[in-house]
Amino acid sequence: MSDRFPAEISIGGQIPEALVEDLVDAIFSEGVSWDWGDAYVKKDEVRAALQEGKIVTFVNDEASYGEFTDLENFCADNFVDFDRQSTAKYEYDGISIYCRDGDIIEYFSTQNGKCLVEAKKIENFIKFFQKTSKKGLWEASEILKKLRQIVPIVTELTPVQIVETQPDPE
Repeated sequence: MSDRFPAEISIGGQIPEALVEDLVDAIFSEGVSWDWGDAYVKKDEVRAALQEGKIVTFVNDEASYGEFTDLENFCADNFVDFDRQSTAKYEYDGISIYCRDGDIIEYFSTQNGKCLVEAKKIENFIKFFQKTSKKGLWEASEILKKLRQIVPIVTELTPVQIVETQPDPE
């Protein structure tokens, strides 16, 4: 039996019309609610929510390891954008997952979703900066590139938009 603890997932971005029913099934299969402690959502409610042109958020008080594994895989495989926040519990850290265009970015996070960066990564960045700046070798683009390895930019999740065709992931 897996450890179970609270998690929240928000879905947004462009969703091809041909995927809507499969997405509804994937959401429904996770046993999610609209709010903490509420009854599970119904398929027709999910379908209607996706049509409203808003970011759609679901929660599960007892998600397996704080994840929505099947739903997250479905979304990533089909380029459906989502954000997932898992609560820290027992020996598990809080995690924030961001999926944009099928790419996953994962951070440790606080209980309210603020992303954390390991101090060692910051120390290494400072050493790199000090070393290259003493030699006069640094360029802003190199510094930014190195910084993005530590803290990738995550674009804001946009409201759901049902489209006729699969968006181009480029």
